[in-house]
Amino acid sequence: MHLSSTRFPQAFAALVFLALVMLSSVLGAQAPGAQLFRIFLKDGGTLVSYGEFARVGGRVLIPVPVGDVAAEPKLQVISIDEALVDWAATETYAETLRANRYAETSGENDFVLLRGQVTIALNDIALTADPARRLAMAQEARGNLAAWPSKNFGFKAAEVAQLVSVFDDVIAEMKAEAGQQGAFDLSLVAMTLPPPPVPMLPAPDIRTSLELAFKAATLAAEPAERTALLQRLAESLAFAPKNALWAPALKTRVAASLATEQRADRAYAGLVTSTLKEANTRASRGEVNSLQAIIARALRADDALGRKRRGEMAGLLATLDLKLIEAQRVRLAQDAWVLRRDEIRQYEKRIENPIDRIDGFRKWLESIRALAGPDPRYLRPLDDRAALALTELAAAAPPAEAQAAHQLFAASLQMTRQAAVLRRKAVSSNDITIARDAASAATGALTLGARATEELQRLLSLPAK
Repeated sequence: MHLSSTRFPQAFAALVFLALVMLSSVLGAQAPGAQLFRIFLKDGGTLVSYGEFARVGGRVLIPVPVGDVAAEPKLQVISIDEALVDWAATETYAETLRANRYAETSGENDFVLLRGQVTIALNDIALTADPARRLAMAQEARGNLAAWPSKNFGFKAAEVAQLVSVFDDVIAEMKAEAGQQGAFDLSLVAMTLPPPPVPMLPAPDIRTSLELAFKAATLAAEPAERTALLQRLAESLAFAPKNALWAPALKTRVAASLATEQRADRAYAGLVTSTLKEANTRASRGEVNSLQAIIARALRADDALGRKRRGEMAGLLATLDLKLIEAQRVRLAQDAWVLRRDEIRQYEKRIENPIDRIDGFRKWLESIRALAGPDPRYLRPLDDRAALALTELAAAAPPAEAQAAHQLFAASLQMTRQAAVLRRKAVSSNDITIARDAASAATGALTLGARATEELQRLLSLPAK
């Protein structure tokens, strides 16, 4: 076995993994709790992250501890603007913290495995007969060894440098034996050393932890996150010991901030509810100018409230934009209706006689439907008048919009004639079955007539949503 680019990393990683599995129970008992990362701010302050933080979409996601970090504090994840962070200091501190944790846990075991791999590689090189192959193996092993500290938080970089020097000597000797002259390859000698570690800050006590959590709440980018963190703080402070002289002042600040956020929540909830209620009404009426005024009023209200709820306002304004489009569509339909209204009214006037006749047929049709008449002498006149109404209706050409109503009127009159004919036949034959058929026809005539009247009135009404 040798430290090659194809075999060494895989074998080494596998050995490290097995070693970590074997040591997991021991390390779990010895290792400290979650790491306390620090977010260094450009204003000189810091925040505590209970475990790793994350940068996502211009925000920094931070699990903020609330309470005693030495125990198991309650956590509240918030996001802050990444522009607030001093990233050079934050990343340097984080790398040092990770390096310390690595050194405390698996670093020593990984280094023991590395030394073993070095021994094996040197033995493999010594047992290889081909000089060119031996030189290639030594150079490859040396390169992988030199890269080990940068992949392992700079752990024992000085000791690794000594191991690298062993391979440098071996490689130099091999080249001399092979008669290769010239300067040594500096790319093989160069080795990146880790930056010097920065001092670790002590874990915050309960007071500092709560004060830093309050500072984090003031920087939270989302109001919901801010409110949730303030509520956790208020809950924790409610159980502060009486001898904690610092607690009342912090409790007052937290309560005031929480009350401010809750007032803002109520104010914006009321703004959204009232604005959308009015917008729905105005949009259904096609009142475009009113919708534009509502949008302007909502923006002024947001200014007056201090622009504290960007998310809620973004949602409200997006909805108002949709309502404005809806109002514009309704207004366009209303304007189109105005142009057609006179023609529809003229059509209504042309069919005035057939409509009056249909209204007059109602009492006779209701009697037929109830199998209670009318007087048989009225059945033929009912049929004749329905036929006359059909002729009058056919002479009145409807506009395109009124085609449906026109056809419904015609169908109603046809069913009226059918009801009269069937009732007369039922009376002459004394057949109850035919009388029931006549009742069904009368029901159809009444229903179709009512639908036709509703459709015509709809065409004459101002369009709405």
